[in-house]
Amino acid sequence: MAAPIVPAHIRAYGNEAWVWVNTIAILTAPTQAELRAGGGFNLTGVLMGDQDGASASTEKVKLPRRMVETVTFEANGETTWTMADLLYTIHPQAAAGADGKKAYEALAPEESGFLVQRFGIVGTQDFTTGEFVNIFPAQVAAQVIVKTSPDANGVVAVRQAVSITDTPRINIAIA
Repeated sequence: MAAPIVPAHIRAYGNEAWVWVNTIAILTAPTQAELRAGGGFNLTGVLMGDQDGASASTEKVKLPRRMVETVTFEANGETTWTMADLLYTIHPQAAAGADGKKAYEALAPEESGFLVQRFGIVGTQDFTTGEFVNIFPAQVAAQVIVKTSPDANGVVAVRQAVSITDTPRINIAIA
């Protein structure tokens, strides 16, 4: 028997980035230019640190037992992709176009685009060719300005629902 492989742990803390992109021509080969394109927005600096990502839930269906069988089996059924609501900072008194409102303006309600997630590289580093990303075709919903907590540690933020609208592409290399 071969010895087990023991890869290093890759910390998620501080090593995650999210970008909102309006268009990606080929979902299996996003380019640096598309990830930096006008109209898109790097959300990494405004999303709250406990921002959750996408998840998939696949139903298991019980197959009918044939008369000669004494056991039953399962098969995979429908898979549903979901995404946690976005929770990001806003400066509600800032002027249009100011840093405190750019995410709010980029994620206009009912806007369709792509949420692109990268793990394993410090979140402040720009996306580069050869890195791997997850691409989620998405539509954002209404924006609600909220406080994150009623305590002294609460900040003003925007909560915005996200729907995944097509098949995500997972672990895709940037061209």
